[in-house]
Amino acid sequence: MKHIRGSQPDQKAAPFVTGGYSGLFVRGGSSTKTVNLGNFGVGLNYWLTGRMGLRVEFRGHLRNAEGATSHLYAFRIGVAYRSRAE
Repeated sequence: MKHIRGSQPDQKAAPFVTGGYSGLFVRGGSSTKTVNLGNFGVGLNYWLTGRMGLRVEFRGHLRNAEGATSHLYAFRIGVAYRSRAE
């Protein structure tokens, strides 16, 4: 994850971009197979206190198999925590 702006101690909103690898394990009957995906996303951490905040994120997963590309999109809301107040 890379923050778009430098982190300031009094900054409430911290936008970020992210990307990487995702692995899925799919069970079908008695077998399990692995599906490899690339992911990308953008989001925002909104710090309510120095250590706790809310996170809103959009993430897309891409898979290219057998000449076809599959897209899986997700919108996530969660709690953000940092180990020390900045």
